[in-house]
Amino acid sequence: MIKPKGKFPINCNDKLGVSASVYIGLKEYPLKRNLDYIKMLKANGVETVFVSAHMPEMSENIDEELKEILKECKKLKIKIVLDVNKDKFLQMEKDGQLEGVYSIRLDYGFRNKDIVDVINRGYLVELNASAVKEETMEYLKANGVDFLNFRVSHNFYPKKYTGLSYKVVKEKNEFLKSYGCYVVIYIPSHHHHRPPMYEGLPTLEAHRNASLTAILTEAKMLDCDEICFGDAYCSEEEIRYATTFDSGIIKVPVTLKKDVSEEIIKNLTKLHRNRIDESEYFVRSSVRCDGIKPFNTVPRNIKDVTIDNELFMRYQGEVCIMKQSIEADERVNVVGKCNCSEFLINNIKPGYKFKLVVDEVITKDAIIAIDAGGTKTKAALIDHKKDI
Repeated sequence: MIKPKGKFPINCNDKLGVSASVYIGLKEYPLKRNLDYIKMLKANGVETVFVSAHMPEMSENIDEELKEILKECKKLKIKIVLDVNKDKFLQMEKDGQLEGVYSIRLDYGFRNKDIVDVINRGYLVELNASAVKEETMEYLKANGVDFLNFRVSHNFYPKKYTGLSYKVVKEKNEFLKSYGCYVVIYIPSHHHHRPPMYEGLPTLEAHRNASLTAILTEAKMLDCDEICFGDAYCSEEEIRYATTFDSGIIKVPVTLKKDVSEEIIKNLTKLHRNRIDESEYFVRSSVRCDGIKPFNTVPRNIKDVTIDNELFMRYQGEVCIMKQSIEADERVNVVGKCNCSEFLINNIKPGYKFKLVVDEVITKDAIIAIDAGGTKTKAALIDHKKDI
């Protein structure tokens, strides 16, 4: 048997790696559509797919489908990360079914010495982050494992309210990074949710219904190297957005209030930088402009986006994101709301650049959206929402 060879990518820049799930042996995911999906992924810059070989709902023809998936991926030069438990791994290895698999994700059943044994037999290994403890990492280290040629991925959570918190993922990632590991989290698609729950497949519970812009921004804040779409059959737009996403500048998705002026929109969507002498009450940009009339001068709540109007004289045009709730001020317009977590906002540190991206989620208050492609009208966005 030809065993997998090679090294994992080392992410040394601001760009996140992007991979996607392909499900085999399930009636909802026919082989032909899977093959077409893989071609779409490759055409949009995805180089790695995740495949599970031991889901309880799988049909008996899983081995034949896997063979076809491996054949197509080899032709397209796409790498497969295959998720297996110990019994499935041993059976597939015995039957010669692992040829062409790039990496083995070791799920339940593998003890520490089994992990070392699999690595010593020439396989590239990906571990389940929920099972990785300091004892395991120290055992691997003592047995000469090269952590630069090693990656770890968190679980995804189909059942609502079972996903992980920011604190848990951040702490686990810091621990894994201390050994030099390449870290992956799963994110949901908002185009297609996998059965049987149909509630998305995120690692973080907060990502289950979050904006893709927020998810990708937060992935870098969490020290992740790669995101993998847990749900299969993502839209081509989602895949393209993720593979071309620039994580070098913090992007904050927002929804605008009705009747926001063009002057305000133009200033909001400039590149901003949080002041070095930041306020505890808000993220504060010193980008300013004229022509801002008083509008919606209501109390300011956490995650509100504000802009100072002409009554604030020299501060006119200054943009803020609220970190605390404070009283109304006739000199300050409340023009929108961030569609993201407080975790994201609180990670815009002093001196950090950030950009407000008007979200494409349609609400009764949203009348316009601005993204990397330019400006879209409400009518165009409604058509877009039908597509996804």
